[in-house]
Amino acid sequence: MPLIESPEFENRIGIMFYATKTEGLGGIIRQKPSDFSVREVTNRTERAEGKYMIAELTKENWDTHNVIREISRRLGVSRNRLGFAGTKDKNAVTTQKISIWNVKEDELARVKIADVSLRILGRANKPVSLGDLYGNEFVIVIRAIKGQAEAINAKIAAITKEIKDANGVPNFFGVQRFGVSRPITHTVGKHLTRGELKEAVMSYLSDIFPDESEDAKRARMLCKAGQLKEALKIMPAFLRYEKAMLNELVKPGNEHDFCSAFSALPKNLQKLFVHAYQAYLFNLVLSARMKRNIGFNE
Repeated sequence: MPLIESPEFENRIGIMFYATKTEGLGGIIRQKPSDFSVREVTNRTERAEGKYMIAELTKENWDTHNVIREISRRLGVSRNRLGFAGTKDKNAVTTQKISIWNVKEDELARVKIADVSLRILGRANKPVSLGDLYGNEFVIVIRAIKGQAEAINAKIAAITKEIKDANGVPNFFGVQRFGVSRPITHTVGKHLTRGELKEAVMSYLSDIFPDESEDAKRARMLCKAGQLKEALKIMPAFLRYEKAMLNELVKPGNEHDFCSAFSALPKNLQKLFVHAYQAYLFNLVLSARMKRNIGFNE
């Protein structure tokens, strides 16, 4: 039986096939954030001293970059002083380690943000950085599954057998690495690895995706046409990174200073682009192995 091809939105990030052929259970996931729980599995051991405070961040319905920005704002420090190992889903309850340079325990204890908790774990002389983890543990609730219990259990058994016979499942990088509604990070990363800084910046600013708001699409069309001042005027306020880049490019004499525009992004996001391109290449290789029927443990 041939492999089942994945939909277009997954093809964009290098996921070409599904590993199992049994029909799924159906149902609804993420009906509420607590239905999707993610806990980072860390490879770090913290200590009592060090210039970085290490804390456990648990958030609900928060984008990782946005919550890091909010924490830095509440502390009154640069967001570049905060580090984390990976971005986590927004519509979920997620737990992960973060590091904060040169912050005292009582300062962090005063930070109170809705749907966010911070627990101090210790200190270290090394920040938490991208890739600084073993993986993630998930607890996922599926609701509104239709059918009789016997038929549902039979499907679960069939899928489990397929996974066991295949010696596992393909460990693809998921959509959060690339952008859920706008999977662009790997495209920007590809340009960066080729030394194409202008193309990287303009791709981030002007590439349009179907699920974006009409205001965002209009602003991106103006970026594509080179009308950057006009684009800045109508770029939605929540697209703060695009606005930061445009603010650099519209400065007198800065029209071609794409280095300054790129530097307006948080350092963690800058690093993420190349990581995302690596993830995209990994997904393509894994898809090619599946097509050639090469086992996951070979």
